[in-house]
Amino acid sequence: MFLQLITAKPPMGHHVERAIEKGTFSETLDPAVPDWPVEEALCFAKLALQCAEMRQKDRPDLGKIVLPEINRLRKLGEDSMNGVTVGNGEVSSARQVSTIADLALHLK
Repeated sequence: MFLQLITAKPPMGHHVERAIEKGTFSETLDPAVPDWPVEEALCFAKLALQCAEMRQKDRPDLGKIVLPEINRLRKLGEDSMNGVTVGNGEVSSARQVSTIADLALHLK
């Protein structure tokens, strides 16, 4: 589900994983969003891939790892919308991060 939030495509972990390895990850992001914060999306995608591991013991802990990361992304988006710039200062990208984080929190 997390990968669908950033790609706008059906689950395709193997495609995302391959794109990360080849350095073409940004091409997998939802094209309807013109200014993705690629580094933040990449971190989120790597976490999403870990969440999709077959064995439970290989997946990250929801309370200790996943939720703190989602909350961090939401705060990043909120701070940017309130005039605190991050990274390259793209406020509209941060809004997307905040929206993704909010959606992810509602899925839990």
